[in-house]
Amino acid sequence: MKTYQYIFIIVYIPALIMYLFSKTSGNFKRRATNKIALASLFMLCGIYAFLIREKSVPLIILMIALFFSYLGDVLLLWSFEKGGYAFMTGNVIYCIYLYIMHYQYHLWQLIVVVAVIVLLYKLYRHFVEKEILDLGDLDEFNLYMITVISQGTMGTIMALFTSVNINKVLGIGLLLFMVSDFFIAFQNFYYRKSSLIMRCNSITYFLGMMLIAIYIGL
Repeated sequence: MKTYQYIFIIVYIPALIMYLFSKTSGNFKRRATNKIALASLFMLCGIYAFLIREKSVPLIILMIALFFSYLGDVLLLWSFEKGGYAFMTGNVIYCIYLYIMHYQYHLWQLIVVVAVIVLLYKLYRHFVEKEILDLGDLDEFNLYMITVISQGTMGTIMALFTSVNINKVLGIGLLLFMVSDFFIAFQNFYYRKSSLIMRCNSITYFLGMMLIAIYIGL
């Protein structure tokens, strides 16, 4: 790793720890300020890495995906639906990037990917159909979960099979991203007052984004 990435981690981890407390504080201004600052850190790390690297179409695609993750973070503070649409767009773009960089050379792995996506989506739908998760009128969340399960699964399978260690960093980051959205499903549609679920969501998501931002510069 490069010096700026170590500096990023040193600043980012304390900011994440602070956010774990501000998220459950009940103080919206404090939570929003902390979250935007935290999201801006991973975005700035990604931008700096992009600026000093040789440019390529896949790299530009990945930066667009990272931007939509950042945008989703900010919009989610005021609108669950608008934030969700931004994240969903980013999820699809991550999938495109993964196909270009890995899966077009390992098409057989897509069979494993599809099987895991189906299993995970059925697990999610089991919780919905058993009314453990109450989506209310937000049927769009089903489509969102398909996109996040897809990018998370593609990242995970890549991390398992790739011989390129750098790609494992991205794969683990996307896996954590996916896990965070299972937490957010329970946070928003099962038990809104659980500080533990809220913090687990934030830990997995922001650590995932940290790894994605670091990957851009590797």
